[in-house]
Amino acid sequence: MIHKTILFGVGALLSISMSSVWAQDVEYCEGKYDTVSLKQCAMADYKLEENKINRVYKELMATLKSEDKQRLKTAQLAWVDFRIKDCDFQTGWETGTMGPLMSISCETTHTEERRKTLEERLESERE
Repeated sequence: MIHKTILFGVGALLSISMSSVWAQDVEYCEGKYDTVSLKQCAMADYKLEENKINRVYKELMATLKSEDKQRLKTAQLAWVDFRIKDCDFQTGWETGTMGPLMSISCETTHTEERRKTLEERLESERE
């Protein structure tokens, strides 16, 4: 079990550091592998995704009928709650320095997936 935990932690560490560099081309993140730097880069990725999903959400709300706007608002609030609880479930076992990094990565992944779902709906509303 320890080997799986170590491999998962190392894999998550590399995945997070590389996604930060690729997603934003952040020079600061390049070659930085200490926990503090990786956390900063992961937070930058998260904030980028949060900005993207907020933009798509606002665009979608502007295209929907009033009853669909309420449905989206309700669904989005439920999704935010799910994201928090699911990431806590997925990463809550990690109590070391990697815990916050893994949690941020989880929330970023959920946010990106949700943004893509909202973008699909936005495209269908525009047709």
